[in-house]
Amino acid sequence: MSVPIVKASLPTKSVGSSPRLLRQLNAAAVLRVIRDGAPVTRPEIARHTGLSKPTVKFVVEALLADGY
Repeated sequence: MSVPIVKASLPTKSVGSSPRLLRQLNAAAVLRVIRDGAPVTRPEIARHTGLSKPTVKFVVEALLADGY
């Protein structure tokens, strides 16, 4: 089964980004890909979101720890 590519669109101009905001945006992008194309692998999530593989690993582990 092919998963549609969904690129996260983030603002190109920084408006005082914080690490917490970036974590929230990354989590939202990962969840969006999972909801749209489950089941999906972590490398596929990285490819569809444009996030690095280590970032996807961190986000997925945090989501699982939070009960998602």
